[in-house]
Amino acid sequence: MNENQNSAGNAPAAAGTHGKGTGENPRERTYTITQLCREFGVTPRALRFYEQKGLLHPSRRGWTRIFSHKDRSRLKLILRGKKVGFTLAEIKEMLDLANIKDGQITQLKVASRKMHERLQALRQQRIELEEAIADLERTCRIIDGLLKERLQRQQRGDKT
Repeated sequence: MNENQNSAGNAPAAAGTHGKGTGENPRERTYTITQLCREFGVTPRALRFYEQKGLLHPSRRGWTRIFSHKDRSRLKLILRGKKVGFTLAEIKEMLDLANIKDGQITQLKVASRKMHERLQALRQQRIELEEAIADLERTCRIIDGLLKERLQRQQRGDKT
C-alpha cells in the first residue's frame, strides 16, 4: 500500500497530514474533494455548491481544494441537517453562529430552538403520514374487494 492510500487501499490519504497513527493532531488533517466525496457519498458538484453557498471554506493549492477538519465537520452537519429537512439557509445560519465568541451559547440556543421546531414538524408529518397510509389501506381493501367481485361476475358470465 502506498502513502496515498488508506488501510482499505482505495482512497487517497489526506492532502496534508496523514491523521491517526502518525502522532499528529487529527484536527490538522486535510482532505481532498475526492476523499470527502467517497466518505460521505456526495458528488464534487455538491461540495462545490456548498462552497459557493458559503457553507464550506476550503483553502486552495493551485486549482486543488484542500478541506480542513472543520470543513469535514461542517459537511457532516450539513448532510445531517438536510436529512432531517433543514434548508441550506437554516443550516448555514446555525453553522455561522459558531463564529460568535460567546462559547457557542448563541449557536446552541438557536440550534436547539430550530431542532425542536423541526422535531415537532416531523412528528406532525408522521401523524399525517400514518393517517394517509391508513386511508390508502382502506381504499386498497375497497378497490381489491370491488375488483374481486367484478372478476367473479365476469367468470360467471354476468354482464352487470
